[in-house]
Amino acid sequence: MARFTASGKFTGVKYETLDNNDRSYYIVYKIASKSKTVHIGKRSEGITEEFCHQKRNEAINRAKFGDDAPVVKYKKKSIATLDELAELYFEDKALHNRNNEKRRKDYKKHFSPLFGQTDITDISSELIEKWQRDKSKEICEATKRVYASKTINNLINDLSAIINHAISKGKFKGDNPIKSIKRQKVQNERQRYLSIEETKILMQEIRKHKDGEVLELFVILSLSTGGRIKTICNIKVQDIDFTNGIVTLLDFKNGTPYKGFLSKEAMSRCKEWSAKNHFKRTDFLISYDGKRLFQEDTTNDEVKFISNRLKPILNRLFNNGIEASNAIDRAVIHTLRHTYASQLAIAGTPIFTIQKLMNHKDISQTLRYAKLAPDTGKDAVLMMSNALLGFQ
Repeated sequence: MARFTASGKFTGVKYETLDNNDRSYYIVYKIASKSKTVHIGKRSEGITEEFCHQKRNEAINRAKFGDDAPVVKYKKKSIATLDELAELYFEDKALHNRNNEKRRKDYKKHFSPLFGQTDITDISSELIEKWQRDKSKEICEATKRVYASKTINNLINDLSAIINHAISKGKFKGDNPIKSIKRQKVQNERQRYLSIEETKILMQEIRKHKDGEVLELFVILSLSTGGRIKTICNIKVQDIDFTNGIVTLLDFKNGTPYKGFLSKEAMSRCKEWSAKNHFKRTDFLISYDGKRLFQEDTTNDEVKFISNRLKPILNRLFNNGIEASNAIDRAVIHTLRHTYASQLAIAGTPIFTIQKLMNHKDISQTLRYAKLAPDTGKDAVLMMSNALLGFQ
């Protein structure tokens, strides 16, 4: 049963506080000694207590003159729904954002069913904070684990971008309710990397697999370039400069190409696999027929092919006794990328060089590897303290 609060200023005006902290206004008056309650509208629609007071007076005046016509309700202004504003956003960003379709799908999956037909004026910070709490308990179908904090933060950032776009286009004149929402603290940065000995064990185990040749080539390219799984699976024969040992890579995360380097042994493996399968220059290396392509609206065949075969091997070798929810310590396919960067740092590679090789746009992404460098300040401290203390 609704709980009403009487206006402290106007007689016969009351309101109900909704879940999103909006107010739904009503007026109460008598006709022929019978009480009549009429809903006028919501505060988010521009309704005020003064407006309700005016409508109540009009109703009472009509009743006095024998006119029992219904109160003319406030006609709701045309207010866009969240779905409409989201569609405007994704249409405008189609030419400028490589991940536009993925983000559109994420919106339709996570927000549209709940809030798609909701007026933008009814989207409140309290509403999204509740969504945030509920989503943090929800199990992701793909990972079989609760959604990661980083994923939830990214979804909220996308929603905020949609509302900011609506404001910039004059479709919404209010404040963005998302700006006050505190993002969840992300504590799932993977720290696991493979030692040189573990890498040897992995390669030995892979060679026993019936698809060992293509899996081994994938691992060789991953550990040689640090590319993500989709980047490695996107390498074509023509992307490799066999004369200079350079491979052109595509970073699907930010849509930019960058260069990697291959040893003579790595290039030799690429040549052998390409010749064995009669690949043309335009064929993909990580495949048997060279024809499977990556598209946003189709299944990523190579990714699933590699993942379904390599994950069980990694689990068997390195993840015994480690819970599936422990994203920090488990060895996964992305661990190959961390191994590449970590071993570069251990070998003394400057952090800015690692940043360039990883194609990190922000040095803060690379700084996690700095602690592995052999000269993390030890030499400088020893030199300084020896000088200060007069030691040789």
